[in-house]
Amino acid sequence: MNSFIFLIFIFFLLAVVLSKIKDKLGFSNHNNYTYENRNFKKGFDPSNYETRQTMMNSSERIFFETLKRAIGDKFDIYPQVNLDKIFKTKYKSNKFEFNGARWAIDRRSVDYLLVAKETQSPKVAIELDGSSHERSDRIERDEKVGSIFDYNGVPLVRFNVCDSFNETELRLKFERFF
Repeated sequence: MNSFIFLIFIFFLLAVVLSKIKDKLGFSNHNNYTYENRNFKKGFDPSNYETRQTMMNSSERIFFETLKRAIGDKFDIYPQVNLDKIFKTKYKSNKFEFNGARWAIDRRSVDYLLVAKETQSPKVAIELDGSSHERSDRIERDEKVGSIFDYNGVPLVRFNVCDSFNETELRLKFERFF
């Protein structure tokens, strides 16, 4: 009888240990997910973030709507595209060079990207230049970004945000890419 109780105790202990291991490895049931029972790294707090009310400012939105009418169904138009979604970093045997090249385009974006409907390949990038583009650090950033587009044969078209655009002007500007 004592050996039977001992076996039950060992079985129970084994079940508890396996359950803990399962939870640590992430195989637990996530139906009851809450922030409190998630093991985030120290300092991370999802309450630091909130949903933006809009993805574009008013100038960008007006330009976007006019661009959609001008381009029609020739291209898909994506706003606010990070450069690492357009360009992949070439392999470098030195990880520091590779990371340096990758980080040089990290958190950089263009205002709009026109892509081929069939292949989703990048065809034309568009930047709306406001007053921030007159700062020396921004001029240097714009030159670097422009050189990446030039090197890869993807046109980068710049517009001044203060200009007014109509559908016909934009259609004429982008006709050469159709």
